[in-house]
Amino acid sequence: MLRTLLAALLVLALVPAVAAANASTWVTRSVLDRTTFSAAVERALDAPEAQTALAEQLAPILFDALVEADDRARLILGPLAGQAPDAPDAAIIRGLEPRIQAALRSPQFATARDRRVVAAHGALVGVGDPDGTVRIEGDTLYVNAADLLRAVLDTIEPRFGNLGVTIPTGTTVDIELASSPGLAVTGAVVPTVDRLGTILPLVAIATALLVIVVAHRRARALSVVGLAVAAAGLACLGVVWLGGLQVARAESPISPQLVAWTYDALTTDLVSQSLLVAASGAAILLVGMLVGVFAGRGTTRRSAR
Repeated sequence: MLRTLLAALLVLALVPAVAAANASTWVTRSVLDRTTFSAAVERALDAPEAQTALAEQLAPILFDALVEADDRARLILGPLAGQAPDAPDAAIIRGLEPRIQAALRSPQFATARDRRVVAAHGALVGVGDPDGTVRIEGDTLYVNAADLLRAVLDTIEPRFGNLGVTIPTGTTVDIELASSPGLAVTGAVVPTVDRLGTILPLVAIATALLVIVVAHRRARALSVVGLAVAAAGLACLGVVWLGGLQVARAESPISPQLVAWTYDALTTDLVSQSLLVAASGAAILLVGMLVGVFAGRGTTRRSAR
């Protein structure tokens, strides 16, 4: 009776142990992998609607920063936007948007943007950004876009450099990259899961072995272990689905789909892993059932003799 109770408790512990091991492996391979994260975010930022929204955000910020730094900037900004230098601010800003959108595809801007994406990854995984260009406040991710503006400026009109008109060093130009429920805790949760990445798989394996050792009927215990492993894989798939529903509530002034696309790209490996875990559990369950059948036949034959 005691062994049966202990085996049952171990089975109950096995499901979360396998799920946690699966999640920790995914965190190490995908979320903490800067290359994988950066590629996912950059693909989202390369979408046409994302570039249009970013140009709309940067145009008024660039106009205000330049005019505040030097009144002569209007002499260039007006004609650059297809307007007279004394045209209304709004007209010049609207005219700058297509020029800025074209500049977003330049190598200079791509280099500056990639640096910000790497910094954003550091903020999300709890490493932090020593330059302070990316920060998380509440559940919102902010990026200092000053160097992005400088890259845009150098691309659309080199004459600003000749006049000495630029975005001053040390200027803070915050833009909201994304906002999502639970974003504030990622910097603490992800490193913790990573630190447990080596231990959790060993705990799951040890728990499974203990179930088989403790149980009276080993074949049935093997089947139960398979069922628990499969349930853990399905549970992880459920978590991914629920996470997708949560991410659907996320907001980004740059692109409404930015967070969703990044989430989908990063969770692809978790989905694949979880399907593999569920399939492995089903295979273990089948082996346990077959072992039980053959063991039962052997017992029947011995009894007949």
